[in-house]
Amino acid sequence: MKLLKTVSLSTLLVSGIAVAEPAAVIKEGACGFSTPSGAYVLTEDTLTVSTNSAVGNVKLQCKAKIPGYDEGQSTRTDLLCGIAVAGGGFILTEDSRLQISESGRAILTCRYKEDSTP
Repeated sequence: MKLLKTVSLSTLLVSGIAVAEPAAVIKEGACGFSTPSGAYVLTEDTLTVSTNSAVGNVKLQCKAKIPGYDEGQSTRTDLLCGIAVAGGGFILTEDSRLQISESGRAILTCRYKEDSTP
């Protein structure tokens, strides 16, 4: 895990998502997010679950321990998450939740549910 300073990048999740029957679980990839003060956290502790259902559900979750974190407990929602998909595509979602404990343990969860209407 790396802790870097960055300028106004809310959230970026990158993980390859493959079409699976009926679901794929991927425990690799990179995940980055910024703390309320703007410090950028990058981790490879990620989990992606992608279903091959009619609505194309995807859930990404990453965890990180932020060294030296002293900003207090924080919860943020509706962050923009980008998810890289197999074949070079990219999907965006704002269905997200970032929770950071007082001790600096962070969990970021992003969900994408493809609209089932044509």
